[in-house]
Amino acid sequence: ADDKYVRHSEGSAVELKDGRLLLVWTEFTRGEGDSDFFPARLVAKTSKDGGKNWGDYRVLAKPEKGEISAFSPNVLRLKDGRILFVYMRYTSFAKSKNKYPPAITVAMISEDDGKSFTRLATILTEQPITVCSHSLKQLASGRILIPLNRDLSKKGEPDHWEAGIAYSYDLGKTWKQS
Repeated sequence: ADDKYVRHSEGSAVELKDGRLLLVWTEFTRGEGDSDFFPARLVAKTSKDGGKNWGDYRVLAKPEKGEISAFSPNVLRLKDGRILFVYMRYTSFAKSKNKYPPAITVAMISEDDGKSFTRLATILTEQPITVCSHSLKQLASGRILIPLNRDLSKKGEPDHWEAGIAYSYDLGKTWKQS
């Protein structure tokens, strides 16, 4: 951390086909309130020596107009060889009926081994639901899973969360939740 980027956290990594590592993490700039809600974006670097040295810094996702941050990265090598990238974007406290701002969770796909990502699906629209970082899994059956946290707490009340899961049977194109 430094004066410009005051927190680096919530990372996810995947091995690329050439043996390099791709690391994606949340990079925060200073803001008001709790540091979880500072402005943030998702950035990446690669390493060709097992993580000793890192280069090729780039921004993978940033908040869209009126949003707070891009947050909670998940990268996963799918059985078909592509890389799935799932993350959430906090929208606005002004829209929140709950204690935490609603989030949009999106899935991106890379057909070129992490060089670029294109939009694949919206997993969750503006809801008081968050995803965990680096928890995306693909089962032997092909189904893809990601844990969810539902914020049931109301403003001014203690935290109250419920666990769930989002899943996809079609390589991330469509999602359902339990």
